[in-house]
Amino acid sequence: MSVFCKSITAANVFPQTLQTIHECVYSEGSSLRLKQQGMEFTVWVFRHAAVHQLKAMGPAVLKQGMEFTVCVFRHAAVHQLKAMGPAVLKLKAIGPRQCLR
Repeated sequence: MSVFCKSITAANVFPQTLQTIHECVYSEGSSLRLKQQGMEFTVWVFRHAAVHQLKAMGPAVLKQGMEFTVCVFRHAAVHQLKAMGPAVLKLKAIGPRQCLR
């Protein structure tokens, strides 16, 4: 995946780009690291893909990515609040693996 994140060509091969992002981020067999790399590739694609490619795949990636993004931010927020002290927030923190399933 690190090679794809440096390739303009990889950012512009539709529908394989969309399929690669989906498999990395949403596949049950994906490790946490592969999910992270899939999100990095998503950012790379949005920065470097041609406009016609983004018009074709942008809505699908955004729709699927919203759930993932909300979960990641929720996880970060809970940990930030817990770092402020146990009196501030007495919740059982969710782990990143629970979010990324």
